[in-house]
Amino acid sequence: MKSPQKISLLLTLLLFLSSCHNVTQSTSNPTVQALNQVQDTLTICLGDEPDSLYFFKSREKSTGLVMQAIYDGPIDFIQGLPVPVILESVPSMENNSAQFLPVTVNPGDRVVDIHGNINLLQPGLEIFPSGCRESTCAIEYEGENPVEMDQLKAVYRLKNGFTWSDGQPVTSADLLFSFEIASDPITPIDHFYTDRTSSFTVLDWLTIEWKGLPGWIVDQFEHYFWSPLPAHFYGIYSAEQLLQLEEINRQPLGWGPYMVSNWIPGESIELVKNPNYFRSSEGLPRFEKLIFRITNPTGDANLANLKFDRKPFDHLNYGIGEFENEISQYGCDLTTTTADMRDQMTVFNYLLNYYQDPAIQVFRSAEIETQFLLFNLDANDGANPQQSLSVRKVISQCINRERLVQILSNNLFKVPQIIDFDLPDHPAITLDFMNYTPDTAKTNLETIGWVDHDSNPKTPRISQSINGMPDGNELGFTLIIEAGSETENAGNLIRSMLEECGLAINLEIKPREVMWNPTEESSLFQGDYDFAILAWTSPIKNPCLLFAGDQIPDLSKNILGSNFSRFSHPRVNELCAEFSFQITTEKYQQIMVELQKIINTELPVIPIYSYSSLLTAQKDFCWDGMDETNTNELAGIEEFRINTECP
Repeated sequence: MKSPQKISLLLTLLLFLSSCHNVTQSTSNPTVQALNQVQDTLTICLGDEPDSLYFFKSREKSTGLVMQAIYDGPIDFIQGLPVPVILESVPSMENNSAQFLPVTVNPGDRVVDIHGNINLLQPGLEIFPSGCRESTCAIEYEGENPVEMDQLKAVYRLKNGFTWSDGQPVTSADLLFSFEIASDPITPIDHFYTDRTSSFTVLDWLTIEWKGLPGWIVDQFEHYFWSPLPAHFYGIYSAEQLLQLEEINRQPLGWGPYMVSNWIPGESIELVKNPNYFRSSEGLPRFEKLIFRITNPTGDANLANLKFDRKPFDHLNYGIGEFENEISQYGCDLTTTTADMRDQMTVFNYLLNYYQDPAIQVFRSAEIETQFLLFNLDANDGANPQQSLSVRKVISQCINRERLVQILSNNLFKVPQIIDFDLPDHPAITLDFMNYTPDTAKTNLETIGWVDHDSNPKTPRISQSINGMPDGNELGFTLIIEAGSETENAGNLIRSMLEECGLAINLEIKPREVMWNPTEESSLFQGDYDFAILAWTSPIKNPCLLFAGDQIPDLSKNILGSNFSRFSHPRVNELCAEFSFQITTEKYQQIMVELQKIINTELPVIPIYSYSSLLTAQKDFCWDGMDETNTNELAGIEEFRINTECP
C-alpha cells in the first residue's frame, strides 16, 4: 500500500494539474447564499436528527437520507445488486475491468489466508495458491521458497462531466484522497476492506486501480470504492481534523441535486438546488428548496406533521387544532422510515379507505422484516409432534395468512410465499403447503395418525398408531411470543386458526426482557416451548445464524446462538462451514441457493407475514424515480415532485 506521504505528494500534483486557479476555502458557500430563497419547496420529515453529515463519521439512518440529496449515489443497491451512479460501471470479471493476477509472494510478506485473515506468510499458514478459489485446493505453506498467489485487481472509472457543487470537477484525485482518509486508523469506520487493500493507484484523470492483498479473493467490488471527497476543498486537512471540521460535518460539498444552506439544530436542515448538478439540463431537481424537518421517531408525531386535509375526519379526532394552518403550509410532504409507522395501521385504514379518494399515500421501502412461526425441533425429545415434517406442513396449511395480513394491517403487510434468502434472483414460486387449505390439513392429520376421536372440533386431536408415540397423546403445543399489541394480536389469531384444525395451543406472552434473557427459565435460549413467533430481517442474509447446528443455544457450553428452532441438518452444517472460508460471489450464491432449497423443504420455520418499513406522503406527491427495492428510499429524490396528476 502506498504510504500517506506518497499519497499526499501525488494529491498535490493532481490538484495542480486539475485546477487553473486557487480555490479559497471559506465557512460558507456564496452560491448557496444566493439561492437561499423560499420557493417551490419540498419538506421531508426525519424521525431523528443526524449527528453529522460527514459520511466517514456518522452511521445514522437519518444521515444517509440527507446525504442522498447531497451526493447522488455513488452506488445504489436495487434488488440487492449494485447500480453505478457516478461510475461508468461497477467492475466485474465479465466486463474485463476486474481480474486475478498471479504474483510471487516471499516469506514474511503480508497476505490473506483462506479464512480472510491478514497474516505474514510463514510456515503452516493455509493459503490459496494461484488459480485456487476454494478450500478444497488450499495448501499449507511450507515456509522456505517463494509461492505464487493471486492478487485481485479492479479498475474504477468515473463518468465524465461530474462536478462538485462549487463547479470543480470530480476526479480521481478525489477518490485517492477519500481512500487516504478512509485508511487512516483515526477515521471511525470499519477498516476491513481498507486493511485488505494492497494499493490504490491513480491511472488517469478519471480512473483508479485497486489491488487487494495476495490471497484475497472476495469479488464484491462495490466494497473497494470509497465515495469521493473534494481534495481541492478538504485536502489541506488531516483525517483527525476532518472529524471536527464544521464545513464537512454541517455543510459538506457534494455533487448531488441539493446542497446544504442552513441547519437549525433540533428543528430543520435546509438545502437549495445545486446549479452544477449533472442532471440540471433535465430540469432536475424539481424543487428550488428542500427542507428536512426534525420530528421524532413515533408514527403519531410524523402523521401530525404530514400535509393532508383533516376536515373530513373531524369525527375521528384527527385534527391538530391551532396548528392546522401551520401544517398545511409548512408541514411535511413526505415522511421517512426514520419513523415507526407500525402502530398506525388503523389510522391508515381510515385515511386510505374511508372515502373513495385516499387522503394520503403510503409507500413500502426495501427494509423488510418477516414474522416467522418457529418450531422447536430439539432432537433430545422424540415425543415432539413438530419433529414430523408432515405435522409442520399441516400447521402451515391451517394458517390463513391473507386473513392475518388483512386484520393486522388492512393489507399493508405482505404474505410471504417462501422462506426468502438474499439472492439476486428470488424464486417466484408458491409452495403448496403455504396455501391456506384447512380441510386438506385435517385430512392429512387423520392420515398421519392425529385423529378426531370424539368428532368434536373444539377438543384437540389425539395420537393413534404413530411410531414412537403412545396412543392418546393430545396434539397440544406451547406458543411463546414477545409482548406487544401486534404480536399479541397475531398470536391470538394463529392460536384460533390452529385450534380450528384440532390443535391445542397454550399461548404464553413474554416481556422482551424475559424472552431474550438467557438466564430466564422461559427465555428462547432455554428452549422450553414448542413454537415461537420471531421477527427476522428479510431476505435472510445469513441463514447460518438461524439454521446451522453450531448456532443451537447450549447454556452448559456458554453457546448463545440464534438457532432457536434447534434445527440440525448435516448438509446445512457442511454448507455453513464453507462460510468460514473466503468465497467468491459465484460460490456464495451457489451455497445460498442450496441452503434456501433445504430450508424450504425441511421447514424449521414458517413465514407468517412481512412488514416493510413505510413512508407516507401527501396525496399529490409523485414518486417518480423511486424503486421500492432500492436500499436508500430517497435515491430518486431529484425526481420527486408535487402534482395533482401523477402518472
